[in-house]
Amino acid sequence: MGIYKAEAIVLRSMVYQEADRILTLFTREEGKVSAIARG
Repeated sequence: MGIYKAEAIVLRSMVYQEADRILTLFTREEGKVSAIARG
């Protein structure tokens, strides 16, 4: 999957490796989605 831009509410944020996070987000367009934030 590529880059996707949308306004979202962060439902959960978990530490992944040293500097990354796994996010659970809620968007109007897609509903509940997961993403990785790097850095």
